[in-house]
Amino acid sequence: MVWYNDNCGGKTHEVGVKKANAWGLHDVHGNVREWCSDWFAASLAGGKDPSGPITGSKLVHRGGHWYHGARHARAAHRMGIGSTSSYDSLGLRVMCLRSPGDQAGE
Repeated sequence: MVWYNDNCGGKTHEVGVKKANAWGLHDVHGNVREWCSDWFAASLAGGKDPSGPITGSKLVHRGGHWYHGARHARAAHRMGIGSTSSYDSLGLRVMCLRSPGDQAGE
């Protein structure tokens, strides 16, 4: 389940209230849009994980948010927004990547 305009009560919710996805991540879709490190382009070349422009005036955000409909609550939904913008429906997810040989607890 995700937070979107029909079930959110008109507000952002605390992370982790809804069930986690298959990878144990909460609120990847819906609730708040997430900033990405990519510069925005209206269209991309396509293919697997296509690269956007090297520079730009807008950054990509993905995942939909609480005041959009359910159809926007997906990673493929991407929009551009000014890099100094601030909204209550916009967040940031910090991720730590492990090298392939790392094991939890080591």
